Amino acid sequence: MKKIFLVALLATAGIASANDLKMEKKSETKKETQEKAEKAKAQRCTQYGMVAWCKPNDMVLDTVCWDDSVSGSYEQSRACIRENGQLYNIFMCGSSDYAGLTQSIY
Repeated sequence: MKKIFLVALLATAGIASANDLKMEKKSETKKETQEKAEKAKAQRCTQYGMVAWCKPNDMVLDTVCWDDSVSGSYEQSRACIRENGQLYNIFMCGSSDYAGLTQSIY
């Protein structure tokens, strides 16, 4: 009789701890989802076009994002736009400027 009682007690304890783990996992998932939603609210993106000086009729679209909650993030995104434009011109045309005429842009 004591063995049956012990087995029943262990089974009950096992089920209870399994339910606790299940509840903890659900709460962790819910917290992660809320954190992702809050982060998505702070992040902003913009799309822009790049034109190579040697191919003025072709435009390539790019997207840059920044986080409003991080200081300097917007300025960094603008610097990234300028650098991407310069690298795109180097890749497509072999140089970033048209005989030095567009050096002031970069």
